[in-house]
Amino acid sequence: MRPPTEDELELMANYVLWGKDPQSGLNVKQEKYIQLESKNKTWDTHEDESLDALIEQPTFNEAQLLQGTPYKTPKVVFSRKEMRDTAPPHLLDRFEQLWAQIDELDLLTSFYDLEHGRRTQEPRAALLNKFNEEQRIRLRERAE
Repeated sequence: MRPPTEDELELMANYVLWGKDPQSGLNVKQEKYIQLESKNKTWDTHEDESLDALIEQPTFNEAQLLQGTPYKTPKVVFSRKEMRDTAPPHLLDRFEQLWAQIDELDLLTSFYDLEHGRRTQEPRAALLNKFNEEQRIRLRERAE
């Protein structure tokens, strides 16, 4: 009989180490007979630590203790006034054109929703005030 090769020895070792005990249903690592490192350490189960031990760690972060509360990024509200103050002069005219198009599309979709029963209230007054009566009539007709 020949001695087993390296591959065969590793296969036998894997059966011994990772095979489950028929009575307990656990392998030797789960029963903590031996300490084995897996290839992917994120799969290793970690022992629960006390709060004092966690606080003493230099990388401790209280957010780790709060489960189920993901970090929420604050919503940034776009301000046309602020953009007018900070925009370069050569782009300001283009921004004004874009905002006029945005307002027109906003009013058009508001009228469309109103005409097709998707909303019951008239568009907001601030939006209506940006257009004269003739423009409002034209947009309402386009919305139909």
